[in-house]
Amino acid sequence: MFTGGAGASYQKGGKPGGFGAGHGTGPTLSFWCFSPGVAMSDLKRRGVKSVVLTSGTLSPMTSFASELGLNFKVRLENPHVIDPGQVWGGVVPVGPSGKRLNSTYRFRDTDEYKSELGNVIVNCARIVPDGMLVFFPSYGVMRSCVEHWRNTGNPSIWDRVCASKHAVVEPTGKEEFREAFKEFNDALEVTKAGGSNKNGAAFFAVCRGKVSEGIDFADKAGRCVVLTGIPYAPKADAKVRIKRSFLDTNRVRDKDGLSGEEWYSQGAMRAVNQVSA
Repeated sequence: MFTGGAGASYQKGGKPGGFGAGHGTGPTLSFWCFSPGVAMSDLKRRGVKSVVLTSGTLSPMTSFASELGLNFKVRLENPHVIDPGQVWGGVVPVGPSGKRLNSTYRFRDTDEYKSELGNVIVNCARIVPDGMLVFFPSYGVMRSCVEHWRNTGNPSIWDRVCASKHAVVEPTGKEEFREAFKEFNDALEVTKAGGSNKNGAAFFAVCRGKVSEGIDFADKAGRCVVLTGIPYAPKADAKVRIKRSFLDTNRVRDKDGLSGEEWYSQGAMRAVNQVSA
């Protein structure tokens, strides 16, 4: 159901039909606004003279402005502050044993993929100094990989990572995250002071999580960023399904608007930008 840019979802029993949409065991009716232009148009009606949006992940700007429903007459897009010669970016298609690294939904839960990915991270941990950030598409994928690494090999893959880096795994709670973040930075300081035989610290985290948003891992805190897969939102999630349908319906009336597939892909790419910016 679509009403004024909002979607409604009903599910009887259990959790509601979309992430973050409430709690409880009874029937749940959820209303979600799928058009940020609703709020922005209200600001326009109230006579707001200037709206300034700044972020490192607004690109592509045209589609972003289209979703907000406003015509931004002034747009500024700058190059990165880091010179291209100071950074290397690449794709690692296979692991140390030559097996393909395929992080699609069908393959990322296989033991072969998780072992091969773990061995790649072991090698990165050995040669990269100071801080290393490793991002996963979701908490579920991260937990599955870490658990597999802890129980595979002798010594285990996890122990081999920890031989080179002080390993920290991103928790979901706020207080636990503060402690984990402090643990990561303390480990870097100990390494810098020569009080450890390890080669820095590694933070295992999640795209769209706390580590990827709003925290600056400058200089030694972020010498290497490993992205283990493109973080597409789950297609079966109610919010994702209704948002895509909503955009496709609007596309019939507005040919310049985003399609559901374009929004889905751009959301994943913006999440990639967040972890690598």
